[in-house]
Amino acid sequence: MYNRTMNPLLPGQFQEKYGLQLQGMWEFSTLSLLEGACEDICRGFGNRKPRWMRRIHICLEVGPYGGLTSANMKVKLNPVGLSQWTIVHELAHAWDYSSLCSNSLRMMLITNSWGPVPGLHKSHPLDQRYWYHPGELPVPCGVDEHFNRYEDFAESVTAFVYPEQAALRAAKNGRPYDRYGYGHFHDTPRGRFIRELIKK
Repeated sequence: MYNRTMNPLLPGQFQEKYGLQLQGMWEFSTLSLLEGACEDICRGFGNRKPRWMRRIHICLEVGPYGGLTSANMKVKLNPVGLSQWTIVHELAHAWDYSSLCSNSLRMMLITNSWGPVPGLHKSHPLDQRYWYHPGELPVPCGVDEHFNRYEDFAESVTAFVYPEQAALRAAKNGRPYDRYGYGHFHDTPRGRFIRELIKK
């Protein structure tokens, strides 16, 4: 995990270095988190800067979620309780949007995942029968009523970048990787899919 001890990049320098366009006012601590997340993504991508990062606009906005990414490549990050995990997760959504959501669709098909069942899930949100079914296990960290193919992909990318954290989260949620015969997230079906996707 990246840990910068000097001053973080300034907002304008993010566009020069990563292609990210930062909007609004940013505190140094938040810039440092963002820079760390970007460096961790680059490290996870074989020490190169992914092209899909070049079109992303990022702003800070306090809200009910840790972050929110829209199809027009705009990412809103909640500065309250912000973590590098959340930043990478939201940037992974942007990567999926840059592929017209084909990344998450392909992963869903390759892992034999399906759901959620639209009408039934909406009328019975806590009934697990109508949730997203992740197919080949393990999932990166766990499944809940909000989980779907988009979240599965974003969590898988984040787990690929932070495999040690992902393993701890999975174990905490009662889904340790070794239960499914895997010692590391990179060896799981989702981890292998992300590794191959990075190569393209």
